[in-house]
Amino acid sequence: MAAVERTGATPPPAPASRGVRSHVIALVALTFGSGATDAVAFLGMGGVFTANQTGNLVLVGLVGREAYGATALRAVVAAAAFALALYAGFRLTRGPRAVGSAPRLLLAALPLHLLVLLGWWVADAEPSSALILGLLAVSAMAMALQTVAARRMTSAFGIATTFVTGTLTAIFQGVVEGRGDGNRVRVAVVVALVLGALSGATLLELVPLAAPAIAPLAVAGAIAVMRAGTD
Repeated sequence: MAAVERTGATPPPAPASRGVRSHVIALVALTFGSGATDAVAFLGMGGVFTANQTGNLVLVGLVGREAYGATALRAVVAAAAFALALYAGFRLTRGPRAVGSAPRLLLAALPLHLLVLLGWWVADAEPSSALILGLLAVSAMAMALQTVAARRMTSAFGIATTFVTGTLTAIFQGVVEGRGDGNRVRVAVVVALVLGALSGATLLELVPLAAPAIAPLAVAGAIAVMRAGTD
């Protein structure tokens, strides 16, 4: 401490502070990837989602929609795969195993994202109906594991990286009740989702083969940031 006072240097941040900061950056990166993933799934894989399961449940109920049967099947496959992976993720990281489990969950999600990217490349960005079902299931599983990882990182901020309805609710509740703790992070997450969707849709239009690459890059970046935060 004396050396710091003599030189005027700023002491390094405490490990806990670095950890919180790394989690915040990781959450924003993961949400960006979620937005891109849903854009690619909706625009390139038959009009359904692999992150936003609320949207899929609504699609299942839209009986009068054109091509309802195919859309409903895809939505059900994505939602079922998401639910199964969600259950497995929470079960395998419950109790004492929840501590520090987020990086492990993301490491499990990363190869699933890469598998989707590989299938997309093999199909030259035009997957068949059968392949779409497989890609949707694998992508939904990856997004479910990412959702569990976000929960294990922070349950206090009311943040999820695959949907933002709860995050928006927490933002306005904090504003109205004068409790703004965490609102900057929440706003960043909402903006990241929109920018991710914009990026995914843009790449799908301009460079279709590269569009699904955003999600694995976001997950890899989140893992790297979290590991750096624990050093």
